[in-house]
Amino acid sequence: MNDPNNFSFVDMTCSVPALSSEASLPEAALSGFYDWLARLSERAEAPSGCWVLADSQGKLLAAEGGAPAGELRERSAADDGSRDELAAFFRRFASHAFGVAGDFPFGEYRACGVPVQLRADNAPTALVFIAPPEVVSAIADRIGLLAFALEACCREAVKREEARKQSLLYEAAAQLHAKIDVDSVLSETLSFIRRVYPFADVELYLSQDRTSQLPVKLLNFQNIADDPCTQAFMSGKTVVQAGEDGAQPVVAVPLRGPQGVYGVMRLEFGSPPDADDLRLVASLADTAGSAFENARLYEQSNMLIHELQVINEITKRLTQSLKLSDIYQFASNELIHIFGAEFCCILELDTASRRMIVQASNLPAMFNEHFSIDYGFAGMVYKTQEPIIISDYTRNPKVKSKLMEITGSRSLIASPIIVGSEVRGAILVAHRIPNFFSYDNFKLLQVLSGHIGLAMSNASLHAEVRRMAVTDHLTGLYVRRYLDEQIAMQQRKDLCGTLVLIDVDNFKMINDTYGHQVGDRVLIQISSVIRSCIRETDIPVRWGGEELAVYLPQVRVDQALRVADRIRTQVAQVTDPRVTISCGLADWSKESERQAVEALFQRADVALYQAKEAGKNNIQIAR
Repeated sequence: MNDPNNFSFVDMTCSVPALSSEASLPEAALSGFYDWLARLSERAEAPSGCWVLADSQGKLLAAEGGAPAGELRERSAADDGSRDELAAFFRRFASHAFGVAGDFPFGEYRACGVPVQLRADNAPTALVFIAPPEVVSAIADRIGLLAFALEACCREAVKREEARKQSLLYEAAAQLHAKIDVDSVLSETLSFIRRVYPFADVELYLSQDRTSQLPVKLLNFQNIADDPCTQAFMSGKTVVQAGEDGAQPVVAVPLRGPQGVYGVMRLEFGSPPDADDLRLVASLADTAGSAFENARLYEQSNMLIHELQVINEITKRLTQSLKLSDIYQFASNELIHIFGAEFCCILELDTASRRMIVQASNLPAMFNEHFSIDYGFAGMVYKTQEPIIISDYTRNPKVKSKLMEITGSRSLIASPIIVGSEVRGAILVAHRIPNFFSYDNFKLLQVLSGHIGLAMSNASLHAEVRRMAVTDHLTGLYVRRYLDEQIAMQQRKDLCGTLVLIDVDNFKMINDTYGHQVGDRVLIQISSVIRSCIRETDIPVRWGGEELAVYLPQVRVDQALRVADRIRTQVAQVTDPRVTISCGLADWSKESERQAVEALFQRADVALYQAKEAGKNNIQIAR
């Protein structure tokens, strides 16, 4: 904690120490002086004249009563030699322990005075009475007793002010420790300072930037040597900077808690502060620092609880879906909501082309865009496997980014999607306001990207298992069960479709002559020909053994005939050893009554049998 007596006095502009005897009289002592005058005026024998307080250097501190008071203030503020003459006159009274009397240098007055102790540092202050000669003569013998009464009044006023400040400090401490919000702690600290020192200018500086409605500034660590606030933060001690040429002295007090220094309170006093003021401000800074730390820990714990709830909820939602497209879209929407972002892109690495593909985005212009793996911020996180945060893209746009440029975004957080030890994609979250994302957002995105990667991996594995379950391991074509399901589903929404049933002519002879391995190779070659001759929406199937099939949704039999003939022709050309195929076609339509799946299969099978009977290597259409 701050030692209230541990101050660093930094004079950056002049050689006068901040707490020298030239400092002004404390306000509490001046208040005691005016109390003393009020009490003195109530007495019947009160003398009529001007009472003056001047410091040990002769500087006028206060002048009240009679015509000389106004003249004294004017001469004290003048730039001619009369100010120095006046100062020399007052110094006489501060330096004589038993008092002295003499002619007033300006006008038909005399003066008498004695030194009094009104300051905490025991520097003498002159109490001077100026009046016509006969009045001064009457008061000269009693001025010592009056000075004693003045000292008592000032001590009483100082104690009263100290008690008021301590009461306010106790009240502030109770209020600060009752706060659990960082802004409330800072607001209460400012309120206390303004109540105790209403004429002081106060500012708060924090080491970390935060959004606040209060006049809070960020510490500048670029110019440590000339900045008392940065010095106070680095040293953990109160720093006092003396002013020059009328500039106000500056006090910088660190806001320090048990775990570290969090900021600095900067005050500009109207006059150099005394040690009591510095101790009070240091005590408040200690209290505010501890309360700030407690509030920040509470804020961080709430944020951590919220983040854990978010992570739990998004993980639960992600695992509910096993479709990659659904996962991408849900994750994109949730990330925008969680971070309050304006734009989000989720990119997936296509291992075949080695390019990043936008799989989800709330920006239509970005959807399904392809980028090289070294382009933009997605390329950066892919290469480094580390997340990044950009506070203001316009300040240093060395990395080109289509997302940032077409949206005008300035803030960005990005994270790689890592599955195992490999980067499978990237997440980009952007906003058009600079410095929008916090470091906590940055860390949370890193955690969420791991859960999104896990959901992607689960969905990919599920898709692979499903693919294997409906795929023939030799040819890569679908199995017959999948065809049954697909035709039944297509018939509920389509108007027509055609089934092409294919049989390899004399396939047993191929197996007997060349062996089953060659036979398998021929089937693979034919499967490749079939895939090259059909659309992506068509369904190629291994029917069983050497029999294959293709279902052509939304295709009439005359169109299917051309597809089947193209397959038949190419098979005869590319297979090695050369083989031919026979095809049987059967179609269905909404207008006909022939819609049952079993009936479609049977009719295609009959047509295939007819093709075999007709000499093979030909195509027959079911009637």
